[in-house]
Amino acid sequence: MRPDSDLFEVFFQSCPLGCAIADLDGKLRAVNPAACRIWDRSSKELVGRHVNDFTIEEDHDVSPRMFTALRNGKLKVAEFEKHYRRPKGQLVRIKATASLIHDLDGNPSGFIGILQDITELKKREEERTLLTMAIEQAAEAVVITDDRGIINYVNPAFEAVTGYTREEVIGRNPRILHSGKHGVEFYRNMWDVLTAGNIWRGVIVNKRKDGSLFEEEAVISPVRDPYGQVTHYVAVKHDISNVRQLEDQLVRAQKLDAIGKLAGGVAHDFNNMLTAILNHAQFVRDGLPGGSEAVEDIDAILNAARSSSDLTRQLLTLSRDQEVRLNIVNINDVIQGMHHMLDRMTGERIQLRLALSLDACMVKADTAQVQQIVTNLMLNARDAMPEGGEIAIETARLRLDSLDEMAFVEPPDPLLKDMIMIGIRDTGAGMDAATASKIFEPFFTTKEQSKGTGLGLPTVMAIVKRHGGNMAVHSMPGKGTLIRVFFPEVSEEDEVKEGDAASDLDSVRGHETILVVEDDTAARRVISRFLTDLGYKVIEAEGGAAAIQKVLYHKDEIDLLFTDVIMPDFDGKTLADQVKGMLPDIRIIFSTGYPASYLDEAGIKPESGIMIIQKPFDRAEVGQVIRSALDA
Repeated sequence: MRPDSDLFEVFFQSCPLGCAIADLDGKLRAVNPAACRIWDRSSKELVGRHVNDFTIEEDHDVSPRMFTALRNGKLKVAEFEKHYRRPKGQLVRIKATASLIHDLDGNPSGFIGILQDITELKKREEERTLLTMAIEQAAEAVVITDDRGIINYVNPAFEAVTGYTREEVIGRNPRILHSGKHGVEFYRNMWDVLTAGNIWRGVIVNKRKDGSLFEEEAVISPVRDPYGQVTHYVAVKHDISNVRQLEDQLVRAQKLDAIGKLAGGVAHDFNNMLTAILNHAQFVRDGLPGGSEAVEDIDAILNAARSSSDLTRQLLTLSRDQEVRLNIVNINDVIQGMHHMLDRMTGERIQLRLALSLDACMVKADTAQVQQIVTNLMLNARDAMPEGGEIAIETARLRLDSLDEMAFVEPPDPLLKDMIMIGIRDTGAGMDAATASKIFEPFFTTKEQSKGTGLGLPTVMAIVKRHGGNMAVHSMPGKGTLIRVFFPEVSEEDEVKEGDAASDLDSVRGHETILVVEDDTAARRVISRFLTDLGYKVIEAEGGAAAIQKVLYHKDEIDLLFTDVIMPDFDGKTLADQVKGMLPDIRIIFSTGYPASYLDEAGIKPESGIMIIQKPFDRAEVGQVIRSALDA
C-alpha cells in the first residue's frame, strides 16, 4: 500500500469524528471507531448495512435525498441532520457532512460522511431556548449585567415596568433607575454582598423613565464561569407598588374603621344630651307667653342644638353605615351656612367666591351629606392649587335636556328634567382625559401617598347616586377643573307640607301605657315628660333588669316598649326578646344614637311591630313613630 494510503488509514481510524464510507446505493463499506461509538455497534454489525437500517422512519428520506443531490452535481457537499436509533432504543441525533467519492478514472464510486453526535448539544440548545423564552415571557423583570454592573440584557417585563426600551438601557449602568430614596450606603452594602460572591435580597424604590417612582423586591445573584469566577450578575425583580398600595389602603381602612367606631360611641352619648337639650328647650318655649323676648333666645338654642345634631351626623359619616335623613332643603342656604367654615378651609392663598342662584334651589336631601359633598370637592380643589388661586361655588336651576354635551359620570335618567346644580370650579393644574376618567375609582388618587386616600370622590359619587343625582367633570391640563353635582329639584310647597305634618301634635296624642327604658337619666326624663304631655301613661326603667321587674308588676297594662339599644346590663335586643316572650302582642320601638350598622350587628331590623328611631328626636317625631307602631 502506498504511503499516502497508510496516512489515510491512520487518519480514518484515529479521527475523533465519525467517518463512514458508503457505496452509491447507501450501503456502508467502512466505518471508523468513532462512528461505531456513535451508532453503538461494531464495524461487523455496520459494514454491508444500509444507513437507513438504523435511521428512524421519519428521517428515511434524508440520506437518499442528499445522495441524489450529490450524484446529480446539485451539491458539492451535503450537510444534514437526522436521528438514528441505537440497539437499546436510545435516539441519537447526528450532524453529517457528506461528499461524493470518485475512482481513479474519475467516476463516482460512493460517498464519504463525517458524523458528529450532537444529541447533548441540541439538548443544551433546546434548554437554552426554553430558558430564553421563559425569561422573555416572565412576569418578573430580569436584568443581566457584567461584573462591572453594565447592563447586557433586560427582558420585556423590565421594559413594561420601567418604560425604558432594551436599546435604551443595554450598555448603561442600572443607576439610571435610581430614585434618590436610597443613600450611598445602601448601594455600597449591596455591592459588598455581591462582590463577596453572595446573593443580595432587598426592596428598592426605583424611578421609571417618566419620573414616577415604583417599589420592587429584588434578588441579585452572581453568575460564575466553569472556573468559579464571577462574570455576570442576574437580577430578578418583582414590582410590589400595587401590593404596597393595597397594604397602605388596608391600614387606612382599619384606621377609618377604628375612628368610625369611636365616632359612633361619642355620637351616641352626644345624641342623648342633644335629645335632652332640644326637648327641654322646647318645653321652655311652649311655656312662654306670646311675644316674650325669651322666645328668640330659646329659638337660638333650638337652632344650635339642631345644628349640633347635623354636626354629629357628619361625625357618623366615618362609620360604616350612616342613616340617610331626607328633608326638603334649599341648597343655597346649606352652602351659605358653610361659607365661614369653607373660607377657613381654603386658607389665605386661595380666594373663595360664591355665585349662588337668586332662585331657591330646593332638593330633597340629607343636609349633612350635602355638606360632606361640598367639603370633599372643596378640599380637592384646594389641593389642586398649592400656589394659590380661586375657587368658585355656583348653584343654578337647570333643565337636564339642555345639557346634552356634558360629560356625565353616569348616563342621565331620561325621566329627570328639572335639576339643581352645585358647581365647584378651581383654577388649578387640571387633568387630562385619561386621569379624569379614573377619579371616581376607589383608591385612585393623583396626590402624594401621604396626602390622599382616593376615597373622597368615590364617597361623593356614592352619596349623589343615593340621592338620585348625577355628576359631570370638565377639566383640561393647565385650565383648572369644574365638577358639577346635580340633584332632582322639588317644589317649595313640599317643605311646607312636611313641616305642617311634623308640627301637628294633636294627631300623635294617645292614652296607652308605654314602658320607657333608658340608662341616660336626662334622656329618660325628657322622653317620659313629652310622652306624658301627649297623654300617654309612662312607666320608667333605667336599665334592662329594672324593665323586667316593671313588666312583671304591670304585665296587663303595658302596650309598647320604648327602649334604648345599648345599656350597661341588657342590650335592647335581649330585653325586647324577653319582654316579647311575656307579652307576645307588645309593640316595640328601639331608640339609638348609634348609626344603622351598629343595629345590624346587634341583630335589630325593622319588622312587623318593631320600629327604630334615631336620636336626637323631638316629641312630634317620637309621637308619630309611637302612633304608627300602636295603630299598625
